[in-house]
Amino acid sequence: MALPSPDGVLVNAILRVDPVVDAAEVLREADRRFVTGYEVVTVVDRDDDLFDLAVGLGAHGGGRDPIQVLADPSSVGKETVPSSIELRTVTDVAGVADVARVNGEATALYGFPDDLFPTVFAEPASVLAEDVEAVVAYANGQPVATAQVFFHGVPAYVGWVATTAAAMRGGLGTLVTRDVIARARMRGASTVSLMASPMGAPVYRRIGFSDVAWLRSAVRAPEATWRA
Repeated sequence: MALPSPDGVLVNAILRVDPVVDAAEVLREADRRFVTGYEVVTVVDRDDDLFDLAVGLGAHGGGRDPIQVLADPSSVGKETVPSSIELRTVTDVAGVADVARVNGEATALYGFPDDLFPTVFAEPASVLAEDVEAVVAYANGQPVATAQVFFHGVPAYVGWVATTAAAMRGGLGTLVTRDVIARARMRGASTVSLMASPMGAPVYRRIGFSDVAWLRSAVRAPEATWRA
């Protein structure tokens, strides 16, 4: 679905599920769907033809990010919440707004539009759905960290882990990640996966995640023109 985001590249992406599908066909379909720009997400050593074609047509190629899997969620215990921190389950529109706020403050250095995350989370149901659980950590009543876990059958996927710049390096990213892993375990998840950033990958490895594959992305900006 193409979201009405002021930065389509951040929220719109295409991933080729079947490597047999022609790379040019994938890009043509992505162009048709995502007029505000998108990311071409490729699996290293499986989708090299798609990545090379996208870059050859003018997309901006990025680095490699690991896909990580926690094979045994029961091996991860919940951390003790410091007395200075309050951990809340997101259950209403105000909580969703705090999720957007934390993500916005965490990425402020990247120059994203001010209304990016309020737009990304404009539909509260995207966070409050039955197959999603989200938490926010608060310090002195202010939201400082957040994470979500998504369920699809027995696997679970962790995403939108963020800590405000002022609260970084305080262990809060680990705290909220462990909390949503515990929620996944309570709902019967047999495995938990995530796509890690270069900054987050070492944190997740310490929790118990292992690298199972690598992704490369190519950004197709909306102003670019190509014919695949």
